[in-house]
Amino acid sequence: DWVALARSGLTLVVYMGVARAEAIRDALLRGGLPGSLPAAIVQSAGHADTQRTVRTTLDALVATIARERLRSPSVLVLGRALAADETAGGTTVGPRVAAAARAALG
Repeated sequence: DWVALARSGLTLVVYMGVARAEAIRDALLRGGLPGSLPAAIVQSAGHADTQRTVRTTLDALVATIARERLRSPSVLVLGRALAADETAGGTTVGPRVAAAARAALG
C-alpha cells in the first residue's frame, strides 16, 4: 500500500524498484509526498567495484533513471534521510543511506 507508506513519513528502501519506478513515484505522490523529496538510486549495491549511486528527487526519479541508464539490480531510496547524507556534488549518498541499501539486500 504505497499511499500508506507515503503517509508514514519513513524513508523507504525499495529493492529492485527500477522497472516499477514510475508506478511507485505516482503512488507516493498521490499519497502526499512532495515531488521535491530526496531520492537516490543505488545500482549494484554491495559491489564496491561496480556500485553506482545517483541522487535525484521523487519528481525526477523516472527521468533520472532513463538519463543515467540505470538498471537492475538497483535499490531505490526515497525520503528525508537522504538530506542528512548530502555531499558537495549532490551525486552520491553518505554512509547512512549506503548502509540502508546494503541492509535491504540482506
